[in-house]
Amino acid sequence: MMKMKLNSAPFEQMKNGEKVIELRLNDEKRREISVEDEIVFTHAENDALHLDARVVALHKYPSFKLLFEEAGLLERAGFYGYTITEACDRMHSYYTPERENQYGVLGIEIELSEE
Repeated sequence: MMKMKLNSAPFEQMKNGEKVIELRLNDEKRREISVEDEIVFTHAENDALHLDARVVALHKYPSFKLLFEEAGLLERAGFYGYTITEACDRMHSYYTPERENQYGVLGIEIELSEE
């Protein structure tokens, strides 16, 4: 089982079902993820808050732009009302374009576990 931290806004979006794809670099750690794996998403500011999820699909792309251009992925990643450029800028506040080019990106599509 993998663990990942989420900031407050994406945590709430995931909890409310508004975000079903978590975006990360496709680095060495993320390359270990497979469909059906379990992930625990923990609130970055409160370890007591967590969401248990199961991976239902993996979306691998060389860049956030190409991922967002795929039909429906922009909104399913929680970027409602964003342009592709705005969503890319937002992701680049977490990951530099150099690291994006080095690793590529991964959209981890999840389904929350019933608790």
